[in-house]
Amino acid sequence: MFVLFSLVVTAMRKLFASNFIMIVTAAVVAALGVIVSICVRDFRWFARSGALITGIGIIVITRPSVIGKDIKLRVVMDESGLTQLDPEYYAGTSRFQIG
Repeated sequence: MFVLFSLVVTAMRKLFASNFIMIVTAAVVAALGVIVSICVRDFRWFARSGALITGIGIIVITRPSVIGKDIKLRVVMDESGLTQLDPEYYAGTSRFQIG
């Protein structure tokens, strides 16, 4: 039972960590909300889909605590070609050099 729970938790963390999946899910929910609202002629369904999209947005915002690690953007520096995550980028750039 514990192994199954562990697998589900791992799958959910991977799901929440994917920007593409979260954006596609929000778009599908919005489209379904519009389609159902038009078919039923009751736009409360669209409002309900907006609440679901807000929930998806909250998941995206709280994602670092859900997946257990920070989201680090990779910014490539012009002159060196290294990213801000590379330790080599910071080697020798100290303002306080002795000598």
